[in-house]
This record gives sequence, C-alpha cells and structure tokens, in this order.
Amino acid sequence: MTIVKESQVQRDFFSDPRSLPSDGLEEKAVLYRISREIQIERAIVRAQKAPVRRAN
Repeated sequence: MTIVKESQVQRDFFSDPRSLPSDGLEEKAVLYRISREIQIERAIVRAQKAPVRRAN
C-alpha cells in the first residue's frame, strides 16, 4: 500500500503553485491506523470462531 501526500502553496492568484515536500509523518500515521484496524478485524474474526468455554 502506498500513500502519497502532495501539498502545494500558491502565494497569490497569479503565481504558479509550488510543491512542498512532506516529512512522511502523516503518511506513516495513516498506515499505522490502517494496520491497527486490520489487526482488530482479524482478532474479532478469531474471537467469533473460537469455541465458548463455560465455567463449572
């Protein structure tokens, strides 16, 4: 999976937009959140498939 953030700054209406580099922090945060959601989903599926243990 690839996430690309592209920011541009335009000083005024007549100037051309200028690209700004990204530090990659936001992209890493989004990838982390996606991976956590996948882990949670897999844990829920495993929990639903596991047999229920009853206490005596």
